[in-house]
Amino acid sequence: MSQEHNCSEVAALRKAIEDEYLAARRGLYGLAQYAQHDFIQARMQGVGRHYEELSRLLGEERAIDLVIEVNDELIPPQTGQNQP
Repeated sequence: MSQEHNCSEVAALRKAIEDEYLAARRGLYGLAQYAQHDFIQARMQGVGRHYEELSRLLGEERAIDLVIEVNDELIPPQTGQNQP
């Protein structure tokens, strides 16, 4: 696999992980306010699938670093209060 193709695949997987996290966040704190547990669980399973693919491309350590990076960018720390 070429380096350029590998980079674009990693970028696409990173974007897919972002989308899963954002969907889960909207499910928790969006207009509905009371998302189904199954919906949020499905989003997190999607993150897991994308992580597995990243692990294949980058190795486990770099893949988990990337998932944590996306999580830290998109999910604010818990303060014990409901998020806006």
